Amino acid sequence: MEQTLFECESFIKKLASSSPTPGGGGASAFVGAVAAALASMAANITLKNNKDDALINLITALTTLQKDLLTLIEEDAKAFLPLAAVYKSPATTAQEQAEKEQKKEEALKNACHTPLQIMKKCCQVIDICIELKTLAKPIVISDIGVGIILCKSALEGASLNVFCNTKLMNNRQIAIELNKEAENLLSIFCAKFSALFFQIKNQLLEEG
Repeated sequence: MEQTLFECESFIKKLASSSPTPGGGGASAFVGAVAAALASMAANITLKNNKDDALINLITALTTLQKDLLTLIEEDAKAFLPLAAVYKSPATTAQEQAEKEQKKEEALKNACHTPLQIMKKCCQVIDICIELKTLAKPIVISDIGVGIILCKSALEGASLNVFCNTKLMNNRQIAIELNKEAENLLSIFCAKFSALFFQIKNQLLEEG
């Protein structure tokens, strides 16, 4: 526990520093991992009294998603480095400027990949939570609710990283395609979140 707390504190300190990484993308991935962990906790508590294969499968999937999202924190930081290097590189001639613009376009496109992956992982967590809600013990329903709230925040946060990069692209066709992919995920899974959130909220407000 102490080691885990130390690692969390270390990440928060880095996030609060003047370093550009980790940034919004890394924070979104971290929050997504926390959401997956909360859902996993709810499933594990339920599993104590219900040895259901479906629950075991959900826990396995959530454990993988936690690891994937934590890995994407580092991947997001790595994706920023080539872009930062391009902006810092000198370009005194027309040819050098053209080469710099080409590298910048490629770096911006690549920088969209990780936040899109974060979004897709968060969408998977939301889908699992929808299934988990039907299996989970009533005592952990609120934890699933907190998990999906965090997951939606991570999803929306990662989308802003996509839009931040596409806004700087000269190739508007690619930018539009990337924006549409992100917006489609937002449209589908924010709606799924809302439906599940109100189900959970209404269940908790029901008079016993």
